[in-house]
Amino acid sequence: MSVTRGGLPGLPDIDWGTSFCHFYDSLGELLGVVLPFVRTGLENNEACLWLTAEPLLAADAHASLSSVVPDFDRRLQNGQIEIVDRSQWYARTGQTDVVDAWIQRQERGLAQGFSGLRLLSNVVRHSSADVPIDARFRGQRIVGLFSYRLAQCSSQDVLDIARRYQLTWTCRDSEIAATLGPGTAQEESAWLQRRSSADLRTENDLREADARKNEFLAMLGHDLRNPLASILTASQLMVLRGAEQQFHKELDIIQRQVSHITSMVDDLLDMSRMISGTVELELTSLEIVEAINRAIEIAAPLVDKRGHRLHVSCPPRGLVVNGDVTRLAQIVANLLTNAARYTEPGGDITVKAERSDGNVAVTVTDTGQGIDPKRLATLFEPFSHGRREPRQRRGDGLGLGLSIVRSLVGLHGGTIEAASTVGKGSEFVVRLPAVQNAPSSAAG
Repeated sequence: MSVTRGGLPGLPDIDWGTSFCHFYDSLGELLGVVLPFVRTGLENNEACLWLTAEPLLAADAHASLSSVVPDFDRRLQNGQIEIVDRSQWYARTGQTDVVDAWIQRQERGLAQGFSGLRLLSNVVRHSSADVPIDARFRGQRIVGLFSYRLAQCSSQDVLDIARRYQLTWTCRDSEIAATLGPGTAQEESAWLQRRSSADLRTENDLREADARKNEFLAMLGHDLRNPLASILTASQLMVLRGAEQQFHKELDIIQRQVSHITSMVDDLLDMSRMISGTVELELTSLEIVEAINRAIEIAAPLVDKRGHRLHVSCPPRGLVVNGDVTRLAQIVANLLTNAARYTEPGGDITVKAERSDGNVAVTVTDTGQGIDPKRLATLFEPFSHGRREPRQRRGDGLGLGLSIVRSLVGLHGGTIEAASTVGKGSEFVVRLPAVQNAPSSAAG
């Protein structure tokens, strides 16, 4: 049998080997699609793997599915259904090729007597580095549904996502109600259905304009680096030739401001690479302490200048991740620099690394001014200054640092979250999949 029942309006049957995406606006709309999809898979004697993420984590998914599947507990116990948060599942498999991990899960399901694998994945955020899956799914007894929250997708993201999958699907609230039964109608979302050919042409024009803008920013960044380097070199030569005593104040201003502008240009180039998907990671198995030590070296001048007490808690061995040590150091250094910048002189900054639920968790806390709760939701968005109003900025940069951090963490298969109380400091937690049973490398 080359097809399986879809269980969704407009998708009565789905070919094995099919992957499709779904865009949703609300939690109710997400549930209105994934619950009948999973229920149908269970009725088809398929193994079901549901990789959850915000806004629907594993505990909530369990409760929601048990309300529409009467024998849910039995199916859970016999291994037919597995619901787990994405980060934990990837950490547990210990594989960098997620499609291989899905195919292996399918093979285990077939060996258990199930007819195939029905895969669901709530995608936290679209990334240009997402692996292509269509060709890999062909010939496999897998159907995959990948749900994206529309509010987190730009028009370019929607087009990129739609091209990655064989089907793009959405339904109206009346169709959802008919699928789940009376009393479960959800807010209508017909955004994709209302898109006309004119809308698509407009979006293509916007996408081309956006691409030209990104090319310009990348070119601007590269072109700015050369004159900045020349200015900095000239000022250093003036110091070597004895001009520092006569022009001490002027040289200090030149070097400080050039360094500041160079840092902004570096952020601009990094963001351009993130958007274009040209960031290349040199992945190796390494102890996280190597990246933390490098990060401390980078942030030390600012930490020392502001008289902070830096506390470090990280074992020399046993916390191995698969990552790019330079980029991981950049992640931690950015968090340490932010902590130093937004903590009054003489405050405390702590960096801690530990194992947590199959992950390596790196936590940076400070005793600084904290973050307004209203700004936490957009803290990791580009050009967002999360801690003070624009008129209060004191040369903090372009507001790209935390957005770059989030993108780099995502490229490593990890997550980052922030918590803060105004006046009592902030906490940032980076979780990276731990390499299981890997030989420890020497700490640098």
